[in-house]
Amino acid sequence: MKRVVLDASVILKWFIEEEDSDRAIKIRDLYVQRKIWLSLPVLVLFELGNTLLKHPSITLEDSETAFQALLDLGMELRSFVEVELLKSAFKISREFDITFYDAAYVVLSKLYGTKFITADRRLYDKIKDAFDVLLLRNVEPESLL
Repeated sequence: MKRVVLDASVILKWFIEEEDSDRAIKIRDLYVQRKIWLSLPVLVLFELGNTLLKHPSITLEDSETAFQALLDLGMELRSFVEVELLKSAFKISREFDITFYDAAYVVLSKLYGTKFITADRRLYDKIKDAFDVLLLRNVEPESLL
């Protein structure tokens, strides 16, 4: 089973209707069907929790339901307390002028030798020549099998 790293910009589309939500949901469904494996840095819970709480298009009750649904999926969450992973994220963040938390997704995809999918065009443009990253709008979910 192939492993894929998704960032919060992709996972948010499971809960809030946005451009390319259909692609994001198909990727989620492949995971639920156990056709692919999703690995994420644990910080994704903090990013998504914050966004769900503050997003103007979702009620507090719906945000709680969405967050619980996210937890119920049982995705692999990787801690980043290892010094070498933190140092690598710091270096990538500086070298590519991206946030430290975005660099965590890159480091995780490098660690596992797998694809990293983001819906963030600016992030994609900054790292596309150096890492195995895909922009969600260009992903055919079935190609991940």
